[in-house]
Amino acid sequence: MEIAKSKSPGELLNWDDINKMKYSWNVACEVMRIAPPLQGGFREAINDFIFNGFSIPKGWKLYWSANSTHKNPEYFPEPEKFDPSRFEGNGPAPYTFVPFGGGPRMCPGKEYARLEILVFMHNLVKRFKWQKLIPDEKIIVDPLPIPAKNLPIPSESLLQVPPPSWSIKRTSEGSSPILLGGSSLQQISGKNSMYIFFFFLNMFLVP
Repeated sequence: MEIAKSKSPGELLNWDDINKMKYSWNVACEVMRIAPPLQGGFREAINDFIFNGFSIPKGWKLYWSANSTHKNPEYFPEPEKFDPSRFEGNGPAPYTFVPFGGGPRMCPGKEYARLEILVFMHNLVKRFKWQKLIPDEKIIVDPLPIPAKNLPIPSESLLQVPPPSWSIKRTSEGSSPILLGGSSLQQISGKNSMYIFFFFLNMFLVP
């Protein structure tokens, strides 16, 4: 809340503010570790090799799992525990935290997603008082993780604007989610980053 307190009414975030939101980004990263928006991907073996005692021939198609990688207790002790401090300092070892992939094929939208997430978190905390209607709502994978009951959230505006009541819907199978607020529909373009927002709302900000 330090950044929020430093801003005058109506003043927008700037790039320096974003770069100061280190703990907020640690929280978002821990959300992505526990429930990665990308479940994994396929790669082709370019050489014969042995992995965990299994012989993998050249040319085989391999599926790497972000979820399994993020829950490895060798790199993340107590992997089911929510602990943003894991990302302090140098953070996790290379290729142990891969919500955006890794190496030369890392998602080029990573920094844009980071910007979206931090701006969203800032405005959510600064502008609204809210609570979940379903405290223990489940997360389903279809094919990406999303709240099972669309995460209904009644909210009270902390500003002098009409308070929206939010929920999450899809217009059709495979489409980007839509954020319902009052009588308006707002299409969300940053699909993976919005799923991260949902987890942030659903799992870690609500008392």
